[in-house]
Amino acid sequence: MSARLLRDRRGTAALEFAVAGTVVLVLMLAIYDVGMLFMAQRGLDFGVDKAARWGVVNSASVTTANVLAQFQSASSVMLGNTTCQGFASGATIPAGTACYVTVGLSNGAQVGSLLTIVAKYSWAPASTITGITAVTLQSTVALTIQN
Repeated sequence: MSARLLRDRRGTAALEFAVAGTVVLVLMLAIYDVGMLFMAQRGLDFGVDKAARWGVVNSASVTTANVLAQFQSASSVMLGNTTCQGFASGATIPAGTACYVTVGLSNGAQVGSLLTIVAKYSWAPASTITGITAVTLQSTVALTIQN
């Protein structure tokens, strides 16, 4: 009976699929997570650039709330429905804040003043089985107010 059982090859395809399928699934999850990580970083970069460019040509309207609104409208597609909070530069950020934007002006909203925008976003992978860990992404831009 045991020799006959050793020669029986039924089920080998299912076993091979179980082993190979697990590896393929983990690789696909890793690719998805890395893609989402790059997309989140691109969303931060794009939002900060767009908000800073708006701020340097609309100096009369530069407030933390207005810059945050410009950031959110530019980055909402890439960051999903994450709501970022806005703070003045140097403000104390509450612990556990997942996404925030700080806005600083070196000399008020005057022409020649330096507008600095920093955005931070706590990104977490969709799955923990890939070994990819959560990170805090950051994007910074500093431009001079033109008018």
